[in-house]
Amino acid sequence: MAALEVLGKPPDQKAEGMLHISLVGVGGDKIAEGTWHSSCKMLELFEIASRLKPKLQIKLLHGSSKLNPQMSLDILDQNLGCVWLTVIWAKTAQKQQVLSLGEAFAAIKDDGSVVSWGHADHGGCSSSVADKLQEGVVQVVGIAYAFAAIKDDGSVVSWGDADYGGSSSSVADKLQEGVVQVVGNSRAFAAIKDDGSVVSWGDAASGGSSSSVADKLQRGVVHIVGTAFAFTAIKDDGFVVSWGAAASGGDSSSVADKLQEGVVQVVGIAYAFAAIKDDGSVVSWGRADHCGSSSSVADKLQEGVVQVV
Repeated sequence: MAALEVLGKPPDQKAEGMLHISLVGVGGDKIAEGTWHSSCKMLELFEIASRLKPKLQIKLLHGSSKLNPQMSLDILDQNLGCVWLTVIWAKTAQKQQVLSLGEAFAAIKDDGSVVSWGHADHGGCSSSVADKLQEGVVQVVGIAYAFAAIKDDGSVVSWGDADYGGSSSSVADKLQEGVVQVVGNSRAFAAIKDDGSVVSWGDAASGGSSSSVADKLQRGVVHIVGTAFAFTAIKDDGFVVSWGAAASGGDSSSVADKLQEGVVQVVGIAYAFAAIKDDGSVVSWGRADHCGSSSSVADKLQEGVVQVV
């Protein structure tokens, strides 16, 4: 966690038009605070957040309301002793041409439109969502049977085999805005939103349903990794949540005591996950005969590990 940046003293509550503002992360940790006059622009707060993590996209929330840099601080409730604003950082999606894992292609053009071709049932035909793919697409993720596109307004469009990720209609209301990352395995997608929550769709048994762990995916998720038929999410406190097919790493209960905190990276292969902790140790789970068990080398993975590939 970044050191707290103190930008001013708490205001004299009698000073008219002065606001004491605290910037907090999605996990509730305070990252900066200071005093501003209500006539100032939100831009100053965006600039503070940008200095802390300069290469990331920034969003500011007041409750559930999105703020923009050109707003004045006078929209905030000046009767409050301190105003809390949530800072969300996300990697900026880059336009790219994407190769599917299945039997179709999807290409992003420089105007943000998408062209797809190949096996129609695997996403090669996007005519059902063509009106949504004319502009604004910044990233496409391809899996075996479908594609999912993130647009510049944070919405998601999916197409392909409806049973394996091509239809997101069951969660459409949650994918209208705020999506910052989409990850796929062979049969499902999982999306992280700017409030740190997760939305999944596709084959339920392969991670398309995260209902069994929904209470753990409401906030604080910063990264998701997939195997063939499962997903694992890392939260901002280093806690790990897995779901999907148990034989593909979707059940981490056997090592749950080691995944409560301190995880900094997770890597997935076809049927197993491996996590690096902040003490340099490694925890693995999934199908034992496909690397889900590291017991044969456990003594060598207690410390000093800096990368797993």
